[in-house]
Amino acid sequence: MRRKEFIEKLTLCASATISLPLMMFESCAKESAQREMLTNSDIDLINEVGEIIIPETATSPGAKAANVGAYINTVLVECRPKEELIDFIRAIDSFKALVNQVYQTSFKSLSLANKTKIIEVLQQRENEGQGHFLLFRSWILKGYFTSEIGMTIAMNYAQVPGRFDACVEFNPNDLPYTF
Repeated sequence: MRRKEFIEKLTLCASATISLPLMMFESCAKESAQREMLTNSDIDLINEVGEIIIPETATSPGAKAANVGAYINTVLVECRPKEELIDFIRAIDSFKALVNQVYQTSFKSLSLANKTKIIEVLQQRENEGQGHFLLFRSWILKGYFTSEIGMTIAMNYAQVPGRFDACVEFNPNDLPYTF
């Protein structure tokens, strides 16, 4: 009887020794298949696309200076549902694939004319009901106009609470107010 119990326990230990590491490696492979946040190259790509949408001018810096990519990453990772982050990552991956398919290079290494052309293609696809350009554009605009650069340089920032002025003179050349 003791011999039988010993063989059963030995078999159980041997099978556990073999199967546990295999199960651990298998679970690690499944977890790494889906990204949890944007990479630095994704953030740089968003900044480059943002610079095409909101370029630097003589009067205000562009989206790249406001670092809209970092803002989008922070908000998607910390404040939004995980599904929204996954959708955004898929949109970035499809954008990268499109650029690679058309130009066989990365977006960052394209000329300004080609960058503008690819953005126009994305806008056209969005108008036809395909693509994710509206998603990109809306996040970039939110990131820019909620940044310090967007609020104070691109627009007139009026700190609230502040003094109430019922009649404020507004010239056609003035920037819009933000509160």
